Amino acid sequence: MNVAARDLATGKNQSIVIKSSGGLSEEEIRKMEAEAEEMKEKDTVIKEIIAWKNKSDSLIFATEKHMDEFKDKLEKDLTKNLKSKIDHLRKTLKKSEDPKEIQEAFESLDKLSTKIGEAVYSQQQGQQQDTKQEEEKQKKGKKDKKE
Repeated sequence: MNVAARDLATGKNQSIVIKSSGGLSEEEIRKMEAEAEEMKEKDTVIKEIIAWKNKSDSLIFATEKHMDEFKDKLEKDLTKNLKSKIDHLRKTLKKSEDPKEIQEAFESLDKLSTKIGEAVYSQQQGQQQDTKQEEEKQKKGKKDKKE
């Protein structure tokens, strides 16, 4: 880099050339690039693990909340299986640094947790059908009384 200066009072000019004295060799540059690439791969795995752990924590929270909210509508076997899957996912989160293993435990609980909604809505539909049948009986009873 060239730097030039001129003293306005005396009119003298001076210039200097600044050169790098500690540059990296091609080999050092390649080594640094290889290390950066290796770290990039590790960072990607760590990012994936963190994402699965966050998703898992959210799923556990939501599942436990729904289990508590609808405990009177869930069969004991389903509750037992859900608790087992939650425990398995928690243990996997504590001991594993393998994103695939965490993902498998997550998906296992996620699939089973959909049964909560199925149980709640199937009971709700059954109650609605009972209500409709009761209303129809009442209407029929009123018709019979009029005749």
